[in-house]
Amino acid sequence: MLVGERSNDGSVDFGFALIGKAVQPPQRSLLVKNTSLTTSGPLSVAVTGDFVVVNDQCSGQPLAPGLSCSIRVRAAPTEAGWRTGTLTVRAMPGGEASTILTVAANYEEADVVLPSSLDFGSVEVGTTSDPRSVLFEGRGQWRLSIAGASPEDFVISNDLCSDATLPLYAKCEVQVSFRPTRPEAFRAALKFESLRGGDSVTLSVALSGKGHTATAHLQTDPGVVDFGTPGIQCVNDRRRATVKVHNVGRTPTGALALAVAEPFAVLDDDCQGRVLAPDASCSVQVVFLPTRSEPASGALAISASPGGTAGTILKAVGLNADYQLEWPPSVDYGRVALGAMSAPRIFTIHNPTTEVLNKLSAGFEGANVDEFAIVRNTCPIFSSADQTCALEVVFKPTRIGPSTATLRGSSWCARASTALLGEGY
Repeated sequence: MLVGERSNDGSVDFGFALIGKAVQPPQRSLLVKNTSLTTSGPLSVAVTGDFVVVNDQCSGQPLAPGLSCSIRVRAAPTEAGWRTGTLTVRAMPGGEASTILTVAANYEEADVVLPSSLDFGSVEVGTTSDPRSVLFEGRGQWRLSIAGASPEDFVISNDLCSDATLPLYAKCEVQVSFRPTRPEAFRAALKFESLRGGDSVTLSVALSGKGHTATAHLQTDPGVVDFGTPGIQCVNDRRRATVKVHNVGRTPTGALALAVAEPFAVLDDDCQGRVLAPDASCSVQVVFLPTRSEPASGALAISASPGGTAGTILKAVGLNADYQLEWPPSVDYGRVALGAMSAPRIFTIHNPTTEVLNKLSAGFEGANVDEFAIVRNTCPIFSSADQTCALEVVFKPTRIGPSTATLRGSSWCARASTALLGEGY
């Protein structure tokens, strides 16, 4: 069986209906046809939603092959908005046929557009979706346009509203299609602007859709990461950012491969070697490891076959402000006579950066701190760029027996320590 007079999407549109007004509600006649080669059993008719059957020539009647009967249905909305229902016809034998019924309802005569939004779902890039209908009721002249973030990806395919001056609250229809140009999400709005004098009325319908490719296609988000200017930055205080990798295609990718160049590095990821299913994603954490105070740029590249290559641009200005303290883990001064002083041991400090750094602090900790001393410090208050300086440390025993202490050095970022040993006699 077949329920006739339907639109391309299998529905029957009743247009606009006013709730509680003394006006004739919209009605539609629907034909039921037996498209098989045998006679159906007696028909039964059921309707749901804000609709009622007002004339039924089908119920209880069998249909011979090729014959039809009619059912007249009236919209009876009880609430404003986009109302739906279903008309279903059944027979045994004969099976079941149904169609969706729609009506736009409002409580009073006013400028109104329904629905308030249209989501076209996922559409292949370079193709055009089936048109979707927008129902409008108003008076006077109106100008239609598509505005917003991606107006070029939505198309008005059938406009029965803007070419005519509408009488008092007449009804018209506009059809809109989605034609994505890239594999990503798009948003726009269908605008109705009143041209009647003294009025400033604008109505809109939110439009959305997502473009996809027929094959695997990688995409990163965000497309640009700017780490900014961190100033003094320690090794353990790295600036990092997370990049999402998506497969916006309709087939799985090959195994993913990642590439990034210094002064940027991959800190963590769940993408390397992974195969992404359609609409799946993974993430990469990128870290900035600067060595000088100057602009830096690079890119995170993700590739797969199939899937292609996607990338995120990386930008930053920064400084990794660390001294280099290459001190030994321990120093043994051996045996030194009471009241004497050992030969000095040298502890070097190097500033490898092009910046002037904060003062390095150095001191002793431990049981016998008075038995050791810094006798010379060639490091100025602020180390100049690319400079090496040194501490000279001696053992000067005042007691017989072994003595221990720890020499510790620290700056903003750098840390070092050396265990000191000596024996007085």
